[in-house]
Amino acid sequence: SSKTLTKSKSPYLVKDGLTINSGVTLTINPGVVIKFYDTASQITASGAIKANGTSQDKIIFTSFKDDSYGGDLNNDGSLTSAQYGDWKIISLDGSGSEFDQTIIRYGGKNSSNGWANLKVKNTSATIKNSTIEESNAYGLWLDSATGTIDGNTIRNNTHDSAAVGIYATAGGAEIKNNTIQSNTIGMQIESGNTSTITNNTFTSNTGAAIYSISSYPTFSGNTASSNGYNGVLITGSQNANYSFSNNLVYIIDATYT
Repeated sequence: SSKTLTKSKSPYLVKDGLTINSGVTLTINPGVVIKFYDTASQITASGAIKANGTSQDKIIFTSFKDDSYGGDLNNDGSLTSAQYGDWKIISLDGSGSEFDQTIIRYGGKNSSNGWANLKVKNTSATIKNSTIEESNAYGLWLDSATGTIDGNTIRNNTHDSAAVGIYATAGGAEIKNNTIQSNTIGMQIESGNTSTITNNTFTSNTGAAIYSISSYPTFSGNTASSNGYNGVLITGSQNANYSFSNNLVYIIDATYT
């Protein structure tokens, strides 16, 4: 059944898996801290998560070992500290989820159903004004997803050779007004993705600001500075009509057919 998590009973600890069934909503009130116990810990939502914090009272998703939020929950002082891949993933499979004014950090355990702090798969979600950071691999994974990704800071996702701030495969979301910084690759787009990518700032990513592989995104108003490639690194096979956007420079990688 639907449930609301309140700040007065926070922090909450997820151990192993929490599943939100289809037709059910988990509402998370401003100021709630949710910690993930270990590398097997995850949230899977076939229903919806409504996590709407405020600028003064953000909602936190983090590691059991992270004493910065919710106190020293594992009661070990400074003996342990949080790091990338401490927990698995938040996976959204059902429609209607909302994340606003949240912080999501230290997830993305390397596993067949992990890899990202937050994953949206085959559905639509709204993710706004949030910080997604310190994942083992992907900060945000959009897998055949739609919806709106607006005003977020996505940073410091660098710890795997395939690490990416936003990884978008197929589908097509509205990705706008985000700051994507200090990742291995800022944004990677694959498998025919048709996202609209507008007014984002890409900075200090060690690889490309954007890497597009056999996809058809539209770009406008984006800026790129201090990246390994300050533009759209493009490769793969073009299998549909496509117009290059008059925004960032395109850089041909290997063979573009």
